[in-house]
Amino acid sequence: MLSSFVKLETAVPLILAPPRGTGHLGGLSLDALLANLASPTQVETAGCLQSQFVSSLVCLDAFAQTPSGTNLASAIDAFRLIEITSNNTKPVKAVVLQMRSEIIKGHTQKFTDELIHWIKSHNFSSVILLTSFDAFKRTDAQIQSGDLLRFFAPHPISASLHQRCTQLGWTPLEPFERVEEMKSSSSSSPKFPLESGLTERIYDALVDPSSSISPPIPTLVLSWFTPAEGFHFQQALGMAQAVNQFLELKSNGTLVLVLNFIIEVSYHLIRFVICSNHHRYIS
Repeated sequence: MLSSFVKLETAVPLILAPPRGTGHLGGLSLDALLANLASPTQVETAGCLQSQFVSSLVCLDAFAQTPSGTNLASAIDAFRLIEITSNNTKPVKAVVLQMRSEIIKGHTQKFTDELIHWIKSHNFSSVILLTSFDAFKRTDAQIQSGDLLRFFAPHPISASLHQRCTQLGWTPLEPFERVEEMKSSSSSSPKFPLESGLTERIYDALVDPSSSISPPIPTLVLSWFTPAEGFHFQQALGMAQAVNQFLELKSNGTLVLVLNFIIEVSYHLIRFVICSNHHRYIS
């Protein structure tokens, strides 16, 4: 994987959305988060990644408030989320990896392997994976809870992430008990259903203690119950709010209040062609 991203001196969290989730909710959530922090002092473009296993793509900037050809986005872009301080320093709070193109059929595992290698070689302090599950497959208890957000961080190395979610009052992800809705897995107890895309592959690789590249990385999965069809901007805004709350993203020393999120122009441009890849085969 070719990368123009420069390794940071200080380890910070990496946020990314595994491909092929229900309604592409994770990617839409990252767009919403970046759009609402988008200013020269809060978000910086950190480079792009290029993989032979991902379809090439060049498109207009998703965060422009009016369509323009002056700023372009690529298949995989990296962004730094920075915090403004009183002494004008700009410490990096987190890095966002946004993927906008499809993995070439038959190369899913190869792409996963090189993505994990890239993540571990850059020494991020933790990884936050944003995914989604089909809301119509919820259990009665999940429906009655009224909460659409779930978190998953059972590995001992992710204890601090689990504790933070508990402090926020979030609900841990319940085990999926209906075998017919789970993806094929060598594990005796698959963690996530098919519509979560590559979430399980990436999660397992990040927390794998047998990796020869580096030790396991603390990893948190944030999921949102989402309709398989439709326009998912409301759910994406909810997920973006959760990420903002978890990381305590600040501006001028005060917590950003995300009661009224800006809807970036990319949502309006593609709303009539947005579709779910819920039934796409994972090679």
